[in-house]
Amino acid sequence: MELKVNEVASELNETAHVIRNWTRYFKQYLSLIKGEKNNYNLYPPEAMEVLRTIQRLHRQQGYSTRQIKNYLSGGELAAAAEPVVNLPTAPDEVAELRAHIAQLLEYQQRQEEFNRLLLHQLEQRELRDQARDKLITEYITESREARTRAQLEIRAAEKEQEHQKKKRWWGLK
Repeated sequence: MELKVNEVASELNETAHVIRNWTRYFKQYLSLIKGEKNNYNLYPPEAMEVLRTIQRLHRQQGYSTRQIKNYLSGGELAAAAEPVVNLPTAPDEVAELRAHIAQLLEYQQRQEEFNRLLLHQLEQRELRDQARDKLITEYITESREARTRAQLEIRAAEKEQEHQKKKRWWGLK
């Protein structure tokens, strides 16, 4: 069964971009089939085996592109080639990764605690702000009511004065 680039990438746990690059570099070693409807590159099982070999040589053994081409063409260098990069041994790499994960987990815990404290402080501030807003609203309401009462009392006093004036004018005391 022939696979498309994305399917190959998924199966090899690589990105489609990497598969396309490998296809471009090692096209002469891959037996690709062109799709009839869409002209896509389709990868038969033989091409998948070559890609797995390329992945192993490149990712695990550190071969360069030139060394991989030499290997695929059956050159002498391929069998005896040493990895270009000194890759750390698996136990060292695992220990380093575990230490890094432990640091990340510790950082995550500290960040979560910080977030909890910050959220608590924000909630407390919101409660204080709500209480303050309630007091301000009550004060404004009381002030308006007091002003209204004072205005009513002033009007009543003015009416009473006017009434007393009229009484004096007419001599009614």
